[in-house]
Amino acid sequence: MSPQSRTIVDVMYLKDRMTIARVSPGKLIVFEGPDGAGKTSLAARYAELRRKQGDVVTSLSFPGRAPGSLGRAVYGIHHDPRKFGINAMTPESLQTLHVAAHLDTIDRYVRPVIARGETVILDRYWWSTWVYGVDSGANRSTIDALIDFERQHWGSLTPNVVVLITREDSLRAEDGGLAWSRRLSLYRMVAEREQSRYPVRVISNETTENDALDRIAAAVDQPREQNVGSANHPSTTNR
Repeated sequence: MSPQSRTIVDVMYLKDRMTIARVSPGKLIVFEGPDGAGKTSLAARYAELRRKQGDVVTSLSFPGRAPGSLGRAVYGIHHDPRKFGINAMTPESLQTLHVAAHLDTIDRYVRPVIARGETVILDRYWWSTWVYGVDSGANRSTIDALIDFERQHWGSLTPNVVVLITREDSLRAEDGGLAWSRRLSLYRMVAEREQSRYPVRVISNETTENDALDRIAAAVDQPREQNVGSANHPSTTNR
C-alpha cells in the first residue's frame, strides 16, 4: 500500500471511530410481572407506539424465541420437556437453563442493539428467574447465586426503566388465586429492593389495555425520584 493510500485508510478509520463515539447510548426498557398480567401484550403495544414516534425499537424476550437461539431451545424445554426427552427437572436446573439463555441473549442481541443507539424492549428480566425459582421451592442460596452471576454479566448495562405490570388476579385462570398472590408479592419485593439501582414503575392493568398503555407511556418519562416505595433497600440477593 502506498503512503497516500495508507493515509486515506487512516483518515477513513478515524472518521468511523468518531462516528461511533458520537452515537448516543441506546435504551433498555424492561417489562416484568407474573404470567397472566398482560405484560407481553403491553410490551408489544408499547414497542409499536415507540416505533410510530420514530424510535428504532427491537423487541426481545427472556429466555428468547429467536429461531436458532439458545433461548428458543430453553423456552421449548421449559414448556414441553418431554419433547426433548426430559422426564423431570429440578427447579434449580430449570432456572440455570434460563440464566444461560439470558447470557446468550444479552451478548448476541441486547448489547449490539444498545451499541447502535437504538431501543430494546425486553419482555422479562432476571426478576422472573428469581420469583419463579423461589416460588417453585428452589434452594434460595442457589437462586441468589444464579442471579448474582447474571448481574455480573450485565455489568454496567442496567435498564433505563423497569415497568412492573400488576393486577388483582391473573387474566388466566390457571395462574390465579394463591399462586398469583405469592408471585405478585415476590415481584413487589424485588421492585422495592431494586429501585435504588434504576427507575421502577408499577402499572396496574386492572381496567383496559389502552388505559394501561397510556399510563405506561407517561410513567416511562417520569423523573427517577418518583420510583415506587423507598429508595434505600439493599440488593435483591442480599437477603
